[in-house]
Amino acid sequence: MELRQMKYFLKAAELENLTQAAKSLHMAQPNLSLSISKLEEELSVKLFDRAGKHIVLNEKGKIAENYMKNIFSTLDNMKKELMDQENQENSRLEIATNVGLYMPKLIKLFIQEYPNIQIHQSSVNSTRIHHMLLNNEADFAIGMSISQFPHPDLDNCPLFKERLCLLIPEGHPLLQKKSVCPEDLNGLPLITSSPKFAIRIGVDEFLKKHNIQMNIIVETTDTTAIWRYVLEGIGVAFTPESSLLDSNLPVKHWLPIVSAEKEHTIHLIWNKKRYQNHTMRAFKSFAIDYFKEKEKQLM
Repeated sequence: MELRQMKYFLKAAELENLTQAAKSLHMAQPNLSLSISKLEEELSVKLFDRAGKHIVLNEKGKIAENYMKNIFSTLDNMKKELMDQENQENSRLEIATNVGLYMPKLIKLFIQEYPNIQIHQSSVNSTRIHHMLLNNEADFAIGMSISQFPHPDLDNCPLFKERLCLLIPEGHPLLQKKSVCPEDLNGLPLITSSPKFAIRIGVDEFLKKHNIQMNIIVETTDTTAIWRYVLEGIGVAFTPESSLLDSNLPVKHWLPIVSAEKEHTIHLIWNKKRYQNHTMRAFKSFAIDYFKEKEKQLM
């Protein structure tokens, strides 16, 4: 069995069409069909069920696909580890996140300690985070609500838990209070991010848990504008408690929410089948320590 045969097989399994697979591999379809037939003959099993122009992996084919993917993953890790040994200086980190609010301070401190490491951050939703990690498009992800999309090849550790607080416009009656109860929130005009954002998922879960009905006035994909909407007096908004430590927002404009337990959990996620080079190990350790200290500030 050759690596070339396995590569052809995986492409055919991915596209479920021999004509398209052959075109993608820049080879003639008869040659691709012959290669797959020889592979099936060598393994003494049929790997595909055929239906006209389309092919679909059968149960034996799915087993073979899993093993072959692991083989290529192991070879890729070997190459990366060898390259890691060759070049220890110039490195790049790919980080995906659905909680970009937490990233600037973390990255600032990290590159101060590791100035030779270049960071590329992608702000994406939870589904995209999983795709990027599983396809080695990201080294790590930092995110919320990741547990909604479990996968056996992904591992994670909780970095940080915090409460949600309420941003309140100037002159609002709630500012006369020292804290907000869930019943105070019913009917209030709400400024919020769109449903695809992690913070919105956390807010929706909190409202549902406490049976709170709020009136969404503005729903935006520009999360940096939410505070400005509040300061203009258009409505109230939820924000993670830690964001208030890093902002210049006047303290009088926010209040803690009674019964808002530390439900807002941030995770570090990675592909456990992937080799972690010195840069990845450094970032993992740094991120864990950084958020541990951040959580202490809120105690």
